[in-house]
This record gives sequence, C-alpha cells and structure tokens, in this order.
Amino acid sequence: MNRVVRLFRRLSIRDQLIIGMLAVYVLTITLLMVNLVARQHAFLYEHSAEQTKSLAETLAVSSTSWMMANDLVGMAEVVASVARSPGVRYVMLLAPDGRVLAHSTSDLVGKYVSDEISLSLLARQHASTLIDNAGLADVAHPVMADSRLLGWARVAVGQEDIARNIVEVKRLGVLFALAGILAGSLMIGLVATWLTRGLKELDRAFARVGDDQRGFRLTVKSGDEVGRLREAFNRMMETLESNEEARLKAAEALEASEERWRYALEGAGDAVFDLDVPSGKVTYSRRWKEMLGYADDEIENTFDAWRVLTHSEDAARTEADLQSYFAGRTPEYSSEFRMRCKDGSWRWILGRGKVVSRDAAGRPLRLIGTNTDISERKRLEAELSARATTDDLTGLNNRRFFIARLAEEHARLRRNPGATAAVLMCDLDHFKDVNDRYGHAVGDRVLKLFARHMRAELRAMDSCGRIGGEEFAALLPDADADEAGRIAERLRARVESSPLWADELLVRFTVSIGISSMCGDDDTPDLALIRADKALYQAKSSGRNRVVFGARQ
Repeated sequence: MNRVVRLFRRLSIRDQLIIGMLAVYVLTITLLMVNLVARQHAFLYEHSAEQTKSLAETLAVSSTSWMMANDLVGMAEVVASVARSPGVRYVMLLAPDGRVLAHSTSDLVGKYVSDEISLSLLARQHASTLIDNAGLADVAHPVMADSRLLGWARVAVGQEDIARNIVEVKRLGVLFALAGILAGSLMIGLVATWLTRGLKELDRAFARVGDDQRGFRLTVKSGDEVGRLREAFNRMMETLESNEEARLKAAEALEASEERWRYALEGAGDAVFDLDVPSGKVTYSRRWKEMLGYADDEIENTFDAWRVLTHSEDAARTEADLQSYFAGRTPEYSSEFRMRCKDGSWRWILGRGKVVSRDAAGRPLRLIGTNTDISERKRLEAELSARATTDDLTGLNNRRFFIARLAEEHARLRRNPGATAAVLMCDLDHFKDVNDRYGHAVGDRVLKLFARHMRAELRAMDSCGRIGGEEFAALLPDADADEAGRIAERLRARVESSPLWADELLVRFTVSIGISSMCGDDDTPDLALIRADKALYQAKSSGRNRVVFGARQ
C-alpha cells in the first residue's frame, strides 16, 4: 500500500487529479449499479413469492367445497386448473394425515407424503412457505371449514424466468456502468487538463530556472490562484536576480563554516566531532558527550580521550579503519565500536567521517564526522541471531544450527585423524500419550524439563539441540564410546527418576537414546546422526527407556 501511495505522489498534479476524480466516479457508478441490481433482484423474488402465495390461497378457497364433499374428481379439476398457470411446477391437495387427495401428477394421488418438508407441514394450521430459493418457491395454505382443518393446498412455482431476468439486468447494468465510466473518464480528463494548464506552464518555468535561465517573466492572465502564483514567480525572479551578487559573497563568507557542518547534516549521526589530524585535537559537540552521559567539561578535547573511552577489543580495529581511510584504501571512514558511558555501561557507536582538508602531499589535515548510538540496533541483531539458532520452547539449539555444529565437528575430525566425537539421538517415550492425557501445555513442560536434564548431564563443551517434536540430539566432542555411554546412561537415569509435577499431577516419562561414534572419514557429517537414529530405533523396538550403541556399516 505504501508503495502505491509513493508511486501516486510521483505523478503530476494533473494525473493525480484525473486518477482521484476517476476513482470516485467509478466507485459511485459501481455502487449505484450494484444497489439497483440488488433492488431488482429482491423485487423479482418477492413478486414471485407473493404470486405463489396467491395461487395457494386461491387453490385453498376453490377446493374447500370439493374437499368437504370428498369429491376427488372436483379436486382434480381444481388442481389441473391451477397447474396450467405460468411457471407452476406442481400442485397438490393433501389430507391432514399426509395423503395426496389430488396432484398435478396423477400417479401420486392416493399416496402419502414422506419427505421431511412435507411432514413438517402436517403439524401446522397456517399458511407456510416451505421452500424459497433461487430455483423454487413452494407455499402451502390450509383448507379450513368451520375452524376445522380439511387439508392443505400446496403450489410450487419455478424461479428460472426470474433468474434469467436477473442475469439480463446485471448484463445491462454492467454495460450502462461501463458506458458511464467511459464518458465520465473523457469528461474528467478534459476538465483536469483545463484546470491544470497553468500549473504545467509554471512547472516548465521552474525547470528553466533549474537550468540557470534568467531574464524571463510569465504573463499574468487571471486573478485566480494560478494567476497569483505567476505573480509570485515573477517577484521571485526579480529577487533572485537582485540578490545574486549578495548570495555569492555570503557563500564565500560561509564556506569555511559550511565545510564543518555539511557532512554532519548529510550523515545519519546525531553527535559531531571535528578532528585536527596533525595535532590530535578534537572538538566534540555537546551532544557527543551527552550521548555517553558526560557533561561538557568532563571530557578533554583530545583523540586520547576517545581511546580511553573505546572498548579495548574495538579500539585497534577502529583506528585501523581510520588509517585505511586516511590512506585512501576505503572511500569513507565508517566503523562500529563500543564506548564506555559515565555510569560504566557500554553503548554501541557508529562512527563516520570525511576528510575536508588535505595538505599539498595529500595527507589529511582535518576530519569532520558523526557518532550515532546504534545500541538498540545491535540488541535487535543479537536477538534475531539468537532466534535463528535457538529453539523457542526449550532454549536449546534448533535443528539447523545443530546440523551446522555437526558439520563443524566433522571438519575438525578430518583435520585431526586421532580425534574422537560421539552423537546421541534421544526420543521421549510415549510422548503422544502425555499430550493426549494431560494436554499440550503439560507436554511442553515435559520438553522443557528434559532440556534442563540435558544441560545438567552434558559437559560444557557439548552441544545439544531439539531436532523434532520430542526428538533431541547431542554432540560430544572428544568423547569415545565408553564416555558417551556413561553420559547417555546418566541422562536416561536422571529422566527416569525426575518426573514432572504439573498442577498436583505426577507425570512420569522416560527416554530412549541411540549412540554413534562420529568419524572423520564419513562422507558427510550426517552419517553419524543416521547411525545414532538407527540405534535409537533399536532402543525403541527393544522396550524403550534404554541406551543402544549403533554399529558402523
């Protein structure tokens, strides 16, 4: 949406006016036609429903005497008469018990109705609309004599003609709308062109000024807004010409000062410094010192003061960036570093600068630059980095980061043939039953508890991660098969003996573990993971809650 708005704003006023007026016009025409079609739609169906009700009522009145006399021939004649009405699908007379006394289809006479719609009718004693949709209108009217229900007169009328009429109404509506939109577009284009012709001339005049053309004036043709803009343009031209010489003198007088502040205004920083390179003297702005929590008189105006405040891990790199810029190896000075605040905390700073003066040999004499506090950006970057490598639920490494760590260890083993490493694959036993019995919230707490068990039993150098739903893996550098087995057994025993207390419920769970040694001569790093997974399958198949070593094929 923002992109569309930006593109719209780049258009000329004439184009914006045309598009805006056209959009309003099209919307108005469209809403009008939709409303008219909807009204016609409602009118036609309402008319059809009323017609069906009228036929049913007529049938009820006409058949009363025949039903009282139980004259089936008379009832058949009345039904046949109504059935000849346009659009009628079927007509019937029903006894109170659901028996068909007369029907437009003679084969149904004497039978009993059995569909749910007809059976629901038998419990009523008032006129009812049984079906009312785009295909059919079905109305039943009671046949009464001396407050006694003799039966039901039922008429059904098809809606096909109405549907065809509605389609035709929609087609004509679209055609009229398109014709109106086309005519309106032409009129809007003419009106917009007429209204903005003066602005077009002003635009061309300003373009000539941009090309350094002087000495021309615009003709004032009217007293409206455009005419007043022409007069203002002419006065502006007079002012430009009369002040040209004064502007040039003022520019020369401000040149020295402008060099100092130009880069600060153009940069993204909000604190300014001005470095005299040969002497090391620096002019720090008040904001530069306030950013670190210092008063104006608490920091010396020297480059050494900057060195003292810069983090020891960043100072050498940042000075190297500055010297690289001075030597012309980089197009501009830009470096990120930490600086100590007065309260002892650290802020990340983006320092940028530009040499504005050099001596005859090209050596830098003066650097003007800015410092910008980017601590929040660094915090967000660290947070995003953590999210990219960490499983949100357990806080362990996610699958992608764990696989990357596996690849790093595989590369280490290839560089050091004598080194060892092992991989554990862990799967919580019957975890689906935990979710089904206690709910997913308790299941999540079980996963978190198992993650804590892993951290407690694994060594500081080990890496552990969540690979899938209840699947976890661990990488044990410099661990042979025996040590890996001891670690895995401790983890298995800890899980078995440390159930979860959840809302006064004791949730016991166990873990099956497969172990595989990791070898540098494996073609790919995930072969060890595959072997450990096969060992895990064996542990599952042989009864769960156990540790199994995987053999290398």
